[in-house]
Amino acid sequence: MAFPIVGRAKLERLMEVARRTRVTVALDSVFAARQLSEAARAAQLEIGVLAEVDVGLGRVGVAAGEALVQLAQSIGKLP
Repeated sequence: MAFPIVGRAKLERLMEVARRTRVTVALDSVFAARQLSEAARAAQLEIGVLAEVDVGLGRVGVAAGEALVQLAQSIGKLP
């Protein structure tokens, strides 16, 4: 998924898809990562995650450097 899935209904749908195929989600916030982690844990599934970096367009992602490192470390600590 090229964008974070936020909200109960969308997360439930994503878990349905993840039961049938491997899923990886790009996200740029710990908030979205926590929601995804909670939904995956409840569904007993593993979801791949990519920390999204802003490559200069200012649309999505976190700034390269320390912000990206912090996001990746926070994601890595989630179940």
